[in-house]
Amino acid sequence: MEPLVCCLTSAFNKSGNSTQIRYQYKGREYSETLDKRPNKTNIAYAAKVRQQRLDDLRLGRTDEEWEQEKHQKPPIDPFTTYEKEAILGQLDGQTLIYFTLAFETGARTSELLALTWDDYDGKRLAINKSMVRREVKLSTKTNMAREVLLTQRAKNILRECPTRFKGGPIFTHSLGGQCLDADDFNRRWRKALSDAGIRYRRGYNCRHTYASLGLTAGAKPGFLCQQLGHTLEMFFSTYAKYIKSEDDELELAKIDGFKSNRN
Repeated sequence: MEPLVCCLTSAFNKSGNSTQIRYQYKGREYSETLDKRPNKTNIAYAAKVRQQRLDDLRLGRTDEEWEQEKHQKPPIDPFTTYEKEAILGQLDGQTLIYFTLAFETGARTSELLALTWDDYDGKRLAINKSMVRREVKLSTKTNMAREVLLTQRAKNILRECPTRFKGGPIFTHSLGGQCLDADDFNRRWRKALSDAGIRYRRGYNCRHTYASLGLTAGAKPGFLCQQLGHTLEMFFSTYAKYIKSEDDELELAKIDGFKSNRN
């Protein structure tokens, strides 16, 4: 068998950090850049991607199949209701407030960090800015502002926030200024999962959990799209499998009924 030459490196680009995978097989060089910061977790993920690519090469996959595979996103990995409650049970203080909002709104990390008390009217949060490379940007990732209706649990946790009567940013660091990144939250998140015995996933999966649990509960996709700031196309491509199975049976019955009437 042709020997494999592989390496995994970190690279910088104009938009920030990325993780680059490079490898050689049968005299041909391959490289791929993942839009992920080169931290411990993402480098481990990149190593898995690299191994998958090498396995594909051994199996003789065509260049067309290779390109299709490159653009496929890994499947989402939301938390169950039990896991969600177990994680939150390990958190306290501002970290509990942060991840409760993440689970209860599906907001992106950048959107949560940029929140101020002016964005909250007692019923909903105005999502109209984001924290990008430690600076507040007056737009969201998709450049579309939205208002997120809050669950009772989200409203209750905001009442416990110590910055409520101070105004300004909702999430602050120990010196009182606005949190510019989620590093401290993420450290406490990793410890909470470890203490709860929950398999590690990034905090971003709170967003996927909001969508998947919402669909399982019977929430309409259109409502969840608005809450998450997704297009319908993006929402269905990401979360279609979480639409309740009984709905599938109803849709199939419509097709069967149509065919019967035509015969």
